[in-house]
Amino acid sequence: MKVAISIEHFEPVRGGGETYCRNFTRILRAEGHEVHVFAFSWDESEKGPIYHRLAPPPMDMFRRYAFAMRAREALQRERFDIIHGFGKSIWMDVFRPGGGVHRAWMEHEHRATDSPLARLVLRGRQWFSVDQRLVLKLERMQFGPGGTHHIIAVSNLVRDEILRHYGCEPERITVVHNGADLRRFTPDLRDRFRKVTRRELAFAPNEVMLLFVGHNYKRKGLHALIRALPYLDERLGRCRVVVAGVGRRAPCDMLAARLGLADRIQYVGATASPERLYAAADIFCFPSYYDPCANVVLEALACGLPVITSTSNGSGEIITQGREGYVVDPDDAPALGRAMLRLFNPDRRAAASRAARALAEARPIERNFREILAVYEAVRRRKGAS
Repeated sequence: MKVAISIEHFEPVRGGGETYCRNFTRILRAEGHEVHVFAFSWDESEKGPIYHRLAPPPMDMFRRYAFAMRAREALQRERFDIIHGFGKSIWMDVFRPGGGVHRAWMEHEHRATDSPLARLVLRGRQWFSVDQRLVLKLERMQFGPGGTHHIIAVSNLVRDEILRHYGCEPERITVVHNGADLRRFTPDLRDRFRKVTRRELAFAPNEVMLLFVGHNYKRKGLHALIRALPYLDERLGRCRVVVAGVGRRAPCDMLAARLGLADRIQYVGATASPERLYAAADIFCFPSYYDPCANVVLEALACGLPVITSTSNGSGEIITQGREGYVVDPDDAPALGRAMLRLFNPDRRAAASRAARALAEARPIERNFREILAVYEAVRRRKGAS
C-alpha cells in the first residue's frame, strides 16, 4: 500500500502521540508499505518514510488550523491507498484522534479547576480564544455527521464523547485501545533497577512508593492525589509520592503545605527512562481528569504495577475493579484514599501485580497495530467498491 501519514510534528520527543505514530510507521514499512509523512517537522534521524514539509504559519495561534488546511492542500495533489490523519487533520480516509475530543477536554479543564472565579476566567479565555474556536471548527469537520472517513477511537470514552458532542454515525467509529510495549516494560526490570533507584530516592526498605508520571499536573490529577493522602491516616508516615514529569509545581506545593504533606511529595522532573521508576514503585497512581487512553497506565501494568486511575481515563476501561487495581472518580478523595489503603496490603499488592502483567500481555502493542491494519483493509474495500 501507498500510505500517507498526516501529523503536525513527526518527532517522538514531543510526546506519546508522536512516539506512537513513529512506531506505527515502522510497522508499516517493515511489512513492505510505502509511507509518506506530511508534517511541519520531523526527526531527521528517522530514515525510511518519504517526507513532505508543510510551511508553519507566521503566528502560533493559527498553528493547528493552518496545519489542517495546508496538509489537505498537499494531500490532494497525490493519490494514496490510505491517508491516515493524526491530530488536527481533515483530509483523510482514517482518523485517529489520539488526544481525544477537544470539546470534552475543555469541559474537563473546568472540572479540574477548583476556584469558581478561576473557572469563570478559564471559560472566558476559551470563549475569546481564536485558536480554540478554530479547533472546534475543525472538530465539527472531523466528527460531524456525513463524513466519509473512518474514525479510530482509542477508548469507549472517546467514542461516547464523539457521539454525544457531534452526532457522528456510530458505524464510522472503531474502538482500538492502545497497547503495551511488552519488551521495554517488564517486571524483570525490578531485578535491575529497584534497589539502586530506591536508594537514589532515599526510600527505606519497607516504605511504600506511590508513583505519578505525567506532564500538566492539574489535568493529570496530581492535585486529586495530594487531596487523597490524608485518608491514609497512620500509614501516611511510611509512604511518599514520587512525581515524574513537568508541570506547574506552585499550586501543588501550596496544597501539600496546607495539608501538612510537603515532606510526602518528591519531584524528580522529566525522565527518558520511566522504567526505572516503575521498577522502584509499589503502586502507580494516576487520577487524571482527562486522558483518552493514557499510555503510562499500560506501561505500569506491563511492569507489574498495581494501578489506581480515574473514570475520566480511557485506560481505566480495561481494568477490573480490585484485580489489577482500582478506577475511581478523581474528585472522590476518600475513595481514592481507600483504594491506596487496600494496596498497602503486601499480599493484595502481589496478586494485583501478577494480574497487571497478565492484562498487559493480553493487550500488546502488536495487537493494536493489527487492529488498525484491519481498519485499513476495510476502508480500502469500501473505497474500491465506491
